[in-house]
Amino acid sequence: MSESLAVVLAAAGGSLVVLVLFWFTTHNRLVHLRQHISESQRDVDVELKRRHDLVPRLVEVVRAAAGHERALIATLRAEQVPLSGPLALVAERSPQLRTADNFLALQHQLAETEDRLAAARRIHASNVERYNERVQRVPTSLVARAGGFTPAAYADLG
Repeated sequence: MSESLAVVLAAAGGSLVVLVLFWFTTHNRLVHLRQHISESQRDVDVELKRRHDLVPRLVEVVRAAAGHERALIATLRAEQVPLSGPLALVAERSPQLRTADNFLALQHQLAETEDRLAAARRIHASNVERYNERVQRVPTSLVARAGGFTPAAYADLG
């Protein structure tokens, strides 16, 4: 075998190894990015469920506190306790929630959940953007197309 043929074969073999390594690395990276999209979607779903569970509890605490205040005002009236001045206006026209610990705790949890939900949505959108960019850019798009990777849709995240 001539020396030039050996050089050509070595170069071709080296090129093939580089291509195979590129293919596997790119494929694995696309799988990894696709998993990040699924994971971030689950994080959004968790926060949406948390919000869904908190809102009715918050509404119940508000209703209970308002009902308690209405009952208190009715009791005071029945006992003919005079309500005068600003206290009468507040009591009669817009029963206020007293700063009940439950109400404040739930309100805080809801605000925290909204913040976490916004962060989860941003992360999800970033993951979709990064994945879609990889799937559509050359030369990664060649591996993506052959591997059945298609651009991800931005999910409706509630």
